Amino acid sequence: MIRWLPLILLLGLTGCTTFFEAETLPQTPNVEIKVQRAYYSDYLQHRLKLTPEFTQSLPLMGFDRVHQQGHRGDGAKVMIIDFFGARTLWGPQHGWAVMETMMMAAPDAEYFYIDLDVIIGELRQEFAGILDPVLRALQRTLTMWAQQKWSVVNMSIGYVRSSDSCSTGTKYDSSINTTIRSLWERDVNIVISSGNSAKFTPGYPACVPQVLSVGATYDEDLARVEWSANEDRDFEGCVDEPAVKNGIACFSHRGEIYAVGAFTDGYLQYTGSQPFTGTSLAAPFVASAMALLRANGMSAIDAQQKMLDTATIGHHGNTLFKILDIAAALSLKPSDELPPQPKPQPPAEDASLMSIVDANSNGFVDTSEFQAALDAWIQGQPLRGHQLSDEEMDRIVVGWITGESL
Repeated sequence: MIRWLPLILLLGLTGCTTFFEAETLPQTPNVEIKVQRAYYSDYLQHRLKLTPEFTQSLPLMGFDRVHQQGHRGDGAKVMIIDFFGARTLWGPQHGWAVMETMMMAAPDAEYFYIDLDVIIGELRQEFAGILDPVLRALQRTLTMWAQQKWSVVNMSIGYVRSSDSCSTGTKYDSSINTTIRSLWERDVNIVISSGNSAKFTPGYPACVPQVLSVGATYDEDLARVEWSANEDRDFEGCVDEPAVKNGIACFSHRGEIYAVGAFTDGYLQYTGSQPFTGTSLAAPFVASAMALLRANGMSAIDAQQKMLDTATIGHHGNTLFKILDIAAALSLKPSDELPPQPKPQPPAEDASLMSIVDANSNGFVDTSEFQAALDAWIQGQPLRGHQLSDEEMDRIVVGWITGESL
């Protein structure tokens, strides 16, 4: 069988991981970040159709066997940060496709989501401002950790940025990295699609050390598959001849683990019958598998290590890579040799920082004081004459969540 499809890397056209140029951001007003609970009925109204129900892809990764054994994700809480098509500019609802995929793979987990389209719409920002809403969404996820105790965060998004952004880059890069690290230290798995521009390293922020980056594989053997160029997103197109079941799709960035992301038999149909393919589809499968492991009582570090240790080994030329096998991950006992789970360190005493933040002198950071600090930090403005560093903002977040002194 020969197939051809355009791999368009703009949001919502094929459902692939969405990449944007990230540039210097304008100062923006405060925007309320809404966290919404998702129910099965939520996405049925969004014209997505799953037919058949991943009858080929789910068994390939072991989901059918674990579902039969009663592993369905009950007790795991999943946050999805994505674009849910609140504005017609973004086309079909990428986030709803991600959510439906996850609900098929881990049907009994609790799902929550933050709609980046709403944030961008309220900020009145276009592509160049994408880092700001993502940062705000991650920070909101972090601030709600004490209340919700998230198990997994999924982000099927990324940017046209060098992996250098994982260690250097703009203020927003550094802050995103810090927030991701803070979530990991609080026992949260962060799963991010690696990208669709045929790079040999994960994109940003999939390359951040605490993230589990996900590449895409095929779920069937095909004689030839051609993916079209997308020059404005630094992708010249590629051809898999042949395309091999469990083989890496040529468009996929490299990742730590791989899952089905190309030509799923039960692909999600947008208006116009555009199939949902790419690492955007692969990441939700991995995040759902992570939710199943977390619901089984594993910590974040145990679950991630178990998934990697039990993965099927694939061959791509002379390169070995790991393919998701959730059935294998759930059938093994936890290893006694896993490294200890990292614990968040209590903030050091610093009377000067506390005096700057604690406007009413009550000895802790209340919500209004936290919001004032967050606004000043995001806008690059001093707080009571003091310019907050990224490290200081991270400590303020922890202090607000825990109620401890700075």
